[in-house]
Amino acid sequence: MKTAGIIIGILSSLVIGFSAPRPEKLDAHWAVLPTHAQKNLPSLVTPGLIEIPLQLSSSGRSRGQSLQTIPFNEEQGIGKLNRQAVRQLLQRSLFGLPDKTASLYLINNSEKSGDGGAYYLQFVTDPVWDRIVYGQFGYWIKAYEGVMDISDIAVDLSERVFVSEKGKNRVLVLKLTGEIPKQDLREWFVISGFFNPTALALSDGGTPFHFSDDLLYVTDGEEGKLYQYSLLERGVKILTVKEGFLTPTSIAVGRSDGKNNSFIYVVDKLAGRIQLFQQTGGSWNLLRTVISGDKQYFSSIKTDHYGQVYVVDQVHNQIYKFTPLLDPLAIEGGPSIFSGLRSIDIPFIQFKDENGMQKYAGLDQLFTVERWSEQSGLQRLKFGMKLEDFQYQLSSDRSRLLTTFRMTDFGTLSVRLFDGRERLVSLLCDAWSSSGQKELSWGGRNLDGEQVAAGFYFIETKAISGYQTEATQTVAKFYLPMNYWEDGGSFNSKDNPHLIQGDRERWGDNPTQTVSSHSDQVLYKIRGFSPQSAYTLCAEYFAADGAEHLQALAVDGVRLHPSIMIKDQTVKTEEIPLPEKLYADGVIVISIDRLGTGKAVVSQLWVKETGAVFQPVFEPDDKLTPVHYQLIQNFPNPFNPLTTIQYAIPQLSQVKLNIYNLSGTLVTKLVDATQPAGYYSMIWNAVSFPSGVYIYRLETDPPSQNFVKFRKMILVK
Repeated sequence: MKTAGIIIGILSSLVIGFSAPRPEKLDAHWAVLPTHAQKNLPSLVTPGLIEIPLQLSSSGRSRGQSLQTIPFNEEQGIGKLNRQAVRQLLQRSLFGLPDKTASLYLINNSEKSGDGGAYYLQFVTDPVWDRIVYGQFGYWIKAYEGVMDISDIAVDLSERVFVSEKGKNRVLVLKLTGEIPKQDLREWFVISGFFNPTALALSDGGTPFHFSDDLLYVTDGEEGKLYQYSLLERGVKILTVKEGFLTPTSIAVGRSDGKNNSFIYVVDKLAGRIQLFQQTGGSWNLLRTVISGDKQYFSSIKTDHYGQVYVVDQVHNQIYKFTPLLDPLAIEGGPSIFSGLRSIDIPFIQFKDENGMQKYAGLDQLFTVERWSEQSGLQRLKFGMKLEDFQYQLSSDRSRLLTTFRMTDFGTLSVRLFDGRERLVSLLCDAWSSSGQKELSWGGRNLDGEQVAAGFYFIETKAISGYQTEATQTVAKFYLPMNYWEDGGSFNSKDNPHLIQGDRERWGDNPTQTVSSHSDQVLYKIRGFSPQSAYTLCAEYFAADGAEHLQALAVDGVRLHPSIMIKDQTVKTEEIPLPEKLYADGVIVISIDRLGTGKAVVSQLWVKETGAVFQPVFEPDDKLTPVHYQLIQNFPNPFNPLTTIQYAIPQLSQVKLNIYNLSGTLVTKLVDATQPAGYYSMIWNAVSFPSGVYIYRLETDPPSQNFVKFRKMILVK
């Protein structure tokens, strides 16, 4: 089905020195707009009253875009719709000054009704020529004349058009009449009694296709009031009036899965704030206030299918994106993207699926209206996913990996961990997720619940917006220090994996109420120590059998603390540094030795690596689909004795990765094999090499070209 696209957006301020021509015959062709996939929303949390200054941290790594500019009409090569483009398309002016817009879209894919097709109506206000331009652009365009100083426009699904006229101190309601497609606008009724109607918003009451609960909101900028009306077939009924605003200039109703909910957002221009209310019956509960900066001027505010909020900052030509609870998500735009940005619009579409079921959903795009000039005008932007402000750190006791980041859209979120051989280790998240700040924690265990060894790991974060199918992905690599916890006496071997001699005893379910015991020695054997790192050992003892237990702790026969008497009170040692000579061979045997009375008992043991630096490094590109041959700087650098060398090949290639000393002598061959396209990581253990500068060299032999690259690295012992 080929459809005509649409002007969507709201345009800007007065153009200085512009003398508008008279209206001309209307005829145009426009771009095609796609729809998006629907998803279900989680329930919204209602917070207490909070006032927050407008701020957004972005100190960490980011990937993707929340908004991406796309051509207004790709087929005709139009990036922006401006005066120049309109002249080329139509050989006329079309607008004196387009200002505000609203839309009515219908797609029918039903095989049952037999009337499949697309029906698009777009409405654009023109305050210079005192009219509303409307039609199915590309097929027909008409103009409704005689309106005065329009400040806003809105359209409901019953084909009524609401127009706030500051010039006549009223809200004019028009009705589409006649046969599709060339319908006419006729005056339907008028809502009077305003001093300065500034903004409109419609609510479907949570039921888009049942009109009995529809609502209309109107702000009066001079009186500082917000009116709520119940919509009747040919009139309105006043419900409530909210006072206390200075100059309310824009309003939006919240959404959940495309349907309106009880959230109301109000931009108060002179007060420099955005307020979120929850409106129930006659009660207006203020949930949150966002305070603007001294040099910020908010204007248009809109909500998308998932209830996320978009607000224009006219001073900085930026669009702020918020969660439904007004937590900042992203800041997009700026002078390099927008020129004289004033307003935005987010289209929604009603459609019937192949079974004739009615649905209502927001499109995957946002439209901006800027200064009307030869170079600026209306733009089309696509919603997308941005992952930003990534922070990785170990908990203070080094037992957990903590990751935080911000997700700028609703969508699917997957966070996975892989080992150095790219085998899946753990799945931190794999679910539909709301936008906002995310905090995830990994306790150092694999999918089977086993404690993982020290070494290099990858953490992959991938998110797909509910509007799109493309994934936003980032991959970071880090060295995980050794951190083993032994729960003596546990009946779960995964919590006591290194025990080689000892019996289980328990007096309760807590780790402090279970012990490993033996008449002579409780023994643990642990591998994987690096002679270039540092480690500590901590032990906890406990006994509940009424006996006295005289015992000591040793590693490879070397006692680490004096003899100690254990009774029915928990005794925990300090973190005891392990002497380097004990783990020089990479293995230690821990013994809890009986010294004459009672058995040897131990409740818990902790072995921690303290000599390793935790410093995650982000992969340079999509880990799965490299575009160019690359040789990445090794990490860490300088190093001792382990370092990681990463490289990328975009196609099947014969790969050689060699290491040389400064005299040019080959010292190690890391890779000599044919490899498919992908990102690769190799760990070089230089434990047997002297300190100094080394060269690593990547050479490939693909069918089309030869790639050679080398880099330096420093081994410090």
